[in-house]
Amino acid sequence: MISLSVTCVRRTFVVSTLLMFLEPATAADLKPGPQGDPTLESTGQFRQQEYRVPFAKDDGGPLLQALLLLPKGDPPYPLAIINHGSSRSPAGRTKRPLYPGSSRWFAERGFAVLTLTRRGYGESGGYWAENYGPCSNPNYEHAGRASADDIEAGIRYMRAQPVIDGRCIVLVGQSAGGWGVLAAAARNPEGVVAVLNFAGGRGSLKDDEVCEPDALIKTAALWGKTARVTTLWVYAENDKYFSPKIARAMFDSYVAAGGVGEFVAMPPFSHDGHRLFGYGWKVWSPPVDAYLRKIPGLMK
Repeated sequence: MISLSVTCVRRTFVVSTLLMFLEPATAADLKPGPQGDPTLESTGQFRQQEYRVPFAKDDGGPLLQALLLLPKGDPPYPLAIINHGSSRSPAGRTKRPLYPGSSRWFAERGFAVLTLTRRGYGESGGYWAENYGPCSNPNYEHAGRASADDIEAGIRYMRAQPVIDGRCIVLVGQSAGGWGVLAAAARNPEGVVAVLNFAGGRGSLKDDEVCEPDALIKTAALWGKTARVTTLWVYAENDKYFSPKIARAMFDSYVAAGGVGEFVAMPPFSHDGHRLFGYGWKVWSPPVDAYLRKIPGLMK
C-alpha cells in the first residue's frame, strides 16, 4: 500500500513563456542545455527538445544525451524520467533507446518526459560505468550505483528548470534502467515521489539464464534497506531476462528489508515479456495509471 503521507505538492505558478526555456544553444560545440530547435514528435501532438545534461554539479564532466517531451497545457509540469536498459553486447550500447509510445503515454497524462541516455550509451559522454564484473562474482551494487549517479544528474538538472515542478518527479526504468531507478530510490532523491520498475535487473547472460541470481536478490535488499519512496514493480510472466521466480524474490527481499512497493505480475507479452515497457503500454496502462493516481496531487 502507498502511504498517504507521500504527497506531490504541485506548484501553482505559471511560467510566462515556454519558448524561453526551449531557446536553443547557439554555440557550435556542445554545451549543457538545449541543442538545436524544438520539433514535433512523430504524431505531431507534443513538442520535443534535444538536451545535453551535465553529469557533474558544476556543469563540468561528461554530457548526457537526453530528449525532453513536453505535454500540452501550462507549466510547471510533473516530470517522468525514463531510464533505458542495457544490451547484452557492447555493440548494442551504441544505440539510443527512446520508447516513443511509452513517452507519449506519460505526456498524455500531463507529464514532461525526459528520456535520459546514461554514460557510455548512445552519444552520451564518459565511459561505461555500469560494469558488474565477471559472471561468477557479479557486483550488482556497483552497477546500480553507477546508474543512479546518472539518474541523479538528470534529477538535479531538471529540477532547476522553470517549466518542471521539482517536487513531482517519477523515475521510470526498464531492465538495467529499472535496476538503476531502484538504486536511485535507495538515496531518496529530493522531489521523487514514485518509482516505476519495469523488468528491472542485471546480469542476463542469455534467455532464461542470469549470472548469480542470489546476488541480485541480496542487492535488492540493500536498496530496500534505505529507500522510503514508493515503488511499483512490473514484470511479465514470459520475461526471458528475469523470470517470475527471480523477479518476485527480488521484490520480496526489497520489501523485507524495509522498502515500500507493490508487485504486478503481467500476463505473457509478445515473444518476450521483457519488451513490455517499450511496446505494451496499452497492457500496462491500467495498473500503472491506478498506481500513480494513488499519490495525492500528482495527476490532474
